[in-house]
Amino acid sequence: MSKKIFQLLLLLVSSQKTVCFISQWQFEGRLIFAPAFVRAPSEMPEGLSSVSFFGLTVGGYVVLEYDASPADRYFEVVEMGSLCFKNGAFGQWGRELFVSTAPAQEACVEIWSVPASLADVDTSEEESLGLGVLEEKSFRIDGWRAAFAEEPKGPRLTTPILWTPEITTLWAPLRLSQNPQPTFPRRLHDLRVSATSIGLKPFELRRHKKNDDDIIWPLPLALCVDGLRIEIAKQKDGENL
Repeated sequence: MSKKIFQLLLLLVSSQKTVCFISQWQFEGRLIFAPAFVRAPSEMPEGLSSVSFFGLTVGGYVVLEYDASPADRYFEVVEMGSLCFKNGAFGQWGRELFVSTAPAQEACVEIWSVPASLADVDTSEEESLGLGVLEEKSFRIDGWRAAFAEEPKGPRLTTPILWTPEITTLWAPLRLSQNPQPTFPRRLHDLRVSATSIGLKPFELRRHKKNDDDIIWPLPLALCVDGLRIEIAKQKDGENL
């Protein structure tokens, strides 16, 4: 039932027309998103406002494995910091981004100006899905292969997303308003994200690192997406967020 609900939501969002989308870079692989209720951050990138309720917002971790990308194969781990708002758009801010190879780090910095750190990312053969945050730049993903053991077979569902790479933030494609001359302007890219398999699986955040005191309530479920394809367009001409 949950899988059908997610597919319906994606179909509704993907019905929004993406005008003149020309893919410049493409990634293929799979991901998990493990949400958590976290303490609203006291500091945000300039121009961003945290969206919180009673001092809490939504954060957590996103783990991606790319089979094909401009930097070949690698893992990526993003610590999500807060829901956010800027210039009429709602988004999700990534506090820190880690990649498992030097070519991936170089591509992030030189192509998209994404602040990325090199980290050790290992997988284990455990059956249960979980993320171990072992040290400052060391992660262990349990149950990764088991989570994606089945071949993705569903129809490819596509949704547009906006991206400001310099502040590692993804934005909903629909905006409430738009100031053509925003304060602290950020380069804006169109993304097109598609997948052939979407579902929920039990998840456990097994270890915390030094600043994980901000995590108040890790949720026991993760969104698992397989057959993932991320297409990135060049910067939108003359448009910033």
